[in-house]
Amino acid sequence: ACFLKDLPRLLSPLLAMECPLDVASRLGFASPDHEGPCAGRAERALVNELGDVLDALSTRSEAARELKTRYVDNSLPSIQSTEDTIYLLAEGSDLLGFARVAVRHIMAVPPGAEAGQKSGGYAAFGGSLQKISPCALLDFYIVGVLQRRGLGRLLFDAVLKGEGVLHPAKLAYCHPSEPAVAFLKKHFGLITSKIVSSYMLFDAYFEEASAPSAAQAVVPAVALLKPSGSASKLAEGEKSEEKQACCDAVCDPLEPYRKDEEEFFSQRTKLYCFHEGEWQDAGAGAVTLLRGTATGRVRLAFVQEAGDRGIANHF
Repeated sequence: ACFLKDLPRLLSPLLAMECPLDVASRLGFASPDHEGPCAGRAERALVNELGDVLDALSTRSEAARELKTRYVDNSLPSIQSTEDTIYLLAEGSDLLGFARVAVRHIMAVPPGAEAGQKSGGYAAFGGSLQKISPCALLDFYIVGVLQRRGLGRLLFDAVLKGEGVLHPAKLAYCHPSEPAVAFLKKHFGLITSKIVSSYMLFDAYFEEASAPSAAQAVVPAVALLKPSGSASKLAEGEKSEEKQACCDAVCDPLEPYRKDEEEFFSQRTKLYCFHEGEWQDAGAGAVTLLRGTATGRVRLAFVQEAGDRGIANHF
């Protein structure tokens, strides 16, 4: 009896949200001209009408991505309180999912600039920071029972088309879930990425390339980026040289200090640096405390995982 009483509450996160209006027709997919699920950009008036429903879906997404815990709150503000662009996935009056996008200003280091910062410290790191303004996918959610049925791709393609983004690598992804990362890998071959100020950026974001044709734009990224023939061999040779150069480099930036100092603490963590009025994510790495054997003086050092470079060194 208790189970049956709680059944609606247990099933609610898995089911579509029924709306008091025909969402599909408001998106421009009127029946009977169109059957089945559809996705499109919602006008602000429609977003306001569905404000409570969208906030309820946003709460589901927040729980699924574990954005709010006892110690950390990364939840987004209410959709009704922002001007973020909303895309809806609907069938008739049933709301099956939504996406939320907006332009965000982020300080990031391009992949090519990271190689020369092994010993430059935070000064070199800060000098390589670039201000970028990508279109950010802030939220992306499909109701539980409809996941892994191709509807995510339908909604994602609507976002790309509506925002004029020809390649998924040109988006920034806010607190992406593991299923979202797997989705991007499966459909677009996107793998190499970094986390910058809570946003996932792919290396290809920084690549300057001519815009592909409309036919090329729908081809998965793995086909667009994969070299062939002699180009493939050349790329493999370059990777081999880079790997060898990495092996030849000093693996431990703290090695010069270890002769006179003894390590007594080390912990993997993430460093944030206050830059231009806001906290910027400087990446994950190891914070280490070393004590001078003769002086007793304690050194705090932070070595970033990406490139094994020290970007903090203080007494």
